[in-house]
Amino acid sequence: MIERKKIQSLEFERMSFGYEWRQDLLHDITLQIPLGKAWHVEGPSGHGQTTFLRVLAGLSTPTSGAMVINGENVTEMSFDEFLPYRLDLGYTFQSGGLLSNRNLAENLALPLLYHKLSSLEQAEAKISAYAERFGFVKQLDQRPAFVSAGLRKLVSALRTLMFEPSFLVMDDPFSGFDQQTAQALVKYLHEVWESGFVKTMVFTSADSAYVNEFKASILRVENGKAHLEEKAAA
Repeated sequence: MIERKKIQSLEFERMSFGYEWRQDLLHDITLQIPLGKAWHVEGPSGHGQTTFLRVLAGLSTPTSGAMVINGENVTEMSFDEFLPYRLDLGYTFQSGGLLSNRNLAENLALPLLYHKLSSLEQAEAKISAYAERFGFVKQLDQRPAFVSAGLRKLVSALRTLMFEPSFLVMDDPFSGFDQQTAQALVKYLHEVWESGFVKTMVFTSADSAYVNEFKASILRVENGKAHLEEKAAA
């Protein structure tokens, strides 16, 4: 079993990231993200909010500079070295992220079983509880291609939450659902926030009502830079 490392501090040191067609998308960012709060990532469209989240979640490697967790430069770590932190750093995809050749139940269980974080019985109990709560019991044995895009996104988010990460990164988590499902997800996130296993949230959202639900402060990404605005988002 892999021993996860709890995230106690997270910062960027002169971090830059770019693509071949836009090399200066994020440039020379030095920023420490205070833990124990909700942060709403804001900025003009096309200025790299999703890219910033992917770097923050360890899914994209900075072009230069470093991401430092608990005083360790994780940018220089191998996949296996970074894994104990990754298990405490949850990321929900903007669209999907499920394995097409596995049904929904298998997609939910696979990460927990692969990393030996729980027994099969424990994983199945969690899956049943999620399916009952969010109303997709009858779809558990179906593959992603045969269910709605909204359900695929919901299952992807729940798969991340099954890890009980203390640091949660979410890219537009409340869009693509009917109102009932979106409100159910918000309610559940409130519960895990109040229970204490999720301690820090960093997310994008186009809906100010959901931003206000978590009394989120602003993390602005604009013109290649990022900075914190400690006031609550409007």
